[in-house]
Amino acid sequence: YIMHPYFGGVYYTAARHAGYNEFESFLYSATMSTFFWEYRVEAFAEVPSWQDIFITPFFGAVVGEMMLTAEQDIVANGGEVLGSETAGDVSLFFLNPVGHIHHWVTDAWGGSAELKFNSSPWFGNQDVAKFAMDAGASYDSQFYGVELKVTF
Repeated sequence: YIMHPYFGGVYYTAARHAGYNEFESFLYSATMSTFFWEYRVEAFAEVPSWQDIFITPFFGAVVGEMMLTAEQDIVANGGEVLGSETAGDVSLFFLNPVGHIHHWVTDAWGGSAELKFNSSPWFGNQDVAKFAMDAGASYDSQFYGVELKVTF
């Protein structure tokens, strides 16, 4: 009951840092912890439990918002915890491990990664849209997609 809310909070803060609001971050945490992790990665080893499905996303959102607030407070304090930059660095890592790992990787390769939520059909690519429509594809006005852009 300790690590499940923590990792739900990690998912939640990753979404908050990506610009999502509280509810969207909760949905992201719930999706990642249940559908991605429990029903895909761990499904081979065990049947998802009530704790996996409920505790991780719901309590994770609460813990995640507290983690985000604590992280902002440490940053506002110059990165120090109890007057120590080392304690501040360690605390910031555990409060936002995804962000720290992301910065380590992008610093190592000198590039950047960008993840965008897109709700425009065909991602604004009208040539592809025209080709698909000419080929008889149906057009759905409700469209949601993810675009990943990695530069080196």
